[in-house]
Amino acid sequence: ATRLEQPLQGGGVAGPLAAHCPKAGWKLVLKDELHRSFVSFCRAAFSSSLLDLWWQQLVHKIIWKRPMVGKGLLPRKAAWLTMQGCTCAYSYGGMRWPAISMDPWFLEITDHVCRACGIKERPNSCNANFYEDGSHSVAWHADDEALFAAKKCDTLIVSLSLGGERVFQMRRKSEASEILSLPLRHGDLCCMEGLMQKHYQHRIPREAGPAEPRINLTWRWIMKHDAGCGNTAAGVRALPPPPAPPPPPAPPQLSSSQSLPPAPSLPPALPRLRKERSSASGIRLCLQQCFINPSQCVCPLRQ
Repeated sequence: ATRLEQPLQGGGVAGPLAAHCPKAGWKLVLKDELHRSFVSFCRAAFSSSLLDLWWQQLVHKIIWKRPMVGKGLLPRKAAWLTMQGCTCAYSYGGMRWPAISMDPWFLEITDHVCRACGIKERPNSCNANFYEDGSHSVAWHADDEALFAAKKCDTLIVSLSLGGERVFQMRRKSEASEILSLPLRHGDLCCMEGLMQKHYQHRIPREAGPAEPRINLTWRWIMKHDAGCGNTAAGVRALPPPPAPPPPPAPPQLSSSQSLPPAPSLPPALPRLRKERSSASGIRLCLQQCFINPSQCVCPLRQ
C-alpha cells in the first residue's frame, strides 16, 4: 500500500520521521515509495557532554560479550537489552542472546533519543554493538526476524552512534550492486522505517586503516514475544513526560547563633528651608505658621 492509502507508522507517530519530527536537522536520505522504505537521519543530535557521559556508562555498565561464531569470534562485541518484564531472547546468525533488563540509566538514554526523534512510544528492546577497532564489523543482513514482524508491517528501528566514525551501507535486495553509503559520527541518529527490513540490507564494513572505538544502539519494538515471556508487562508503553526543571535554590538558613547584619542607616535629613517675610510691624515671620497664626508660633523668629 502507498502512504496515501496507508500512512507510515512507527513509535506512535506518522513517518517518515524526517518529514514530521519537530526537532531541526532531520533529513530523508533514502526515499523509496515503491518499496515503502525510508531512512531518516539527523547529524549531531546531542551535546558532547551528554554523549561523553553515555559513552562511559555504556562501556562500563553493559555486559559485553563476543561469542564464537563457527570457527572464529564474532567480529564485534554485543548485548541484547529488553524492557523489564520481557525475557525474549534474540537469535540471529546461529547465536542466541539472552535478555538483559534495561536499567534506569539506560532508560534515560532511551527517552532522550525518543524525544529527539519525536516519537511517543518507548521501544521495548535494544541491540547494542561495540566495534573496538576497524577490524570489527557486521556483514550484510536485515533485521527481519519474526520477533519484530518486519516483513509483515511497518517497522521503525532507531539507531544512535557514539564514538568513532564508521560507514553505514544499505542496498536493495533486488539490486545488490547499488550501495548507499552514509558516514555515521558521534551523536548521529539514523532511523530505518517502513518495510526497509523486507526490501533492503545494511552493514558496517571493515575499515582498511585505523578506526576509533564505536558503540551503536539500535532500538526496536518486539511484536511477537517468546512463549512464557511476560509480554503483558512489557508491551508498548507511552514515553514518559520530560523531567521538570529543578526548583530555584532556597535562601540560606541562619543558625540560632547567627543574626542578620544591621540594615544600613538612612542619611540625615537635610534641613528644610523656610520661607520668610516681614509683617507690617517689621517682625520677621515664617509663612508656615507665624504669618498665619502668630499667637501659636514657636518659631525661633519669634524669640
